[in-house]
Amino acid sequence: MSNNQLNIKFLDTSKDITKSWTFRLKHLRYKPGISYLYDLYYLVRNYFKPRQAWYVKGMYHHFCDKPELITQSLYNAIIDYVEGEKCFESISWDHNDEVIECAAFIRECYNWIKVERPKLEAKIEDIINHRFTGVDLADKEAWQKLMKSDKTYDELYPGLTELENELLEKDTEYLCKIVKYRNFLWT
Repeated sequence: MSNNQLNIKFLDTSKDITKSWTFRLKHLRYKPGISYLYDLYYLVRNYFKPRQAWYVKGMYHHFCDKPELITQSLYNAIIDYVEGEKCFESISWDHNDEVIECAAFIRECYNWIKVERPKLEAKIEDIINHRFTGVDLADKEAWQKLMKSDKTYDELYPGLTELENELLEKDTEYLCKIVKYRNFLWT
């Protein structure tokens, strides 16, 4: 390490406190020079404008379970790879059969994320919302009558289970393939 490079040392703990930018700023041990200012600039800049901003762009801003977070984060990676990094404009995808297969999968997955999946989700929402059409949910008696039904789940929401299973199966298929082709996702 040269004399003008920043020498950063952190305490070795298992807690997440070392990931805090304030902790890093307070515990910098440096050798004076321009490199210190350069690293300090990037430390502050990356805090306010993160390098991986695409990661949270499509995430839900309310509570959701881990399976949906995993799904959204992997799908956001594909969206950023296609739209942000312009993978089909900057990479030649005709090296060998495996690369050609990966390019076809990325196009197919991108189409699933942007076109097909929203259509399937809209169908699911329509089935769920159909039950509440014409019901004043502020009326306590109407709400109780709606909720106290002798019908089964499949009778209340016809076709919903099949659509949810289709969504789950296709998501699982695409997520597994994203992990399979993860080494190709660089530009």
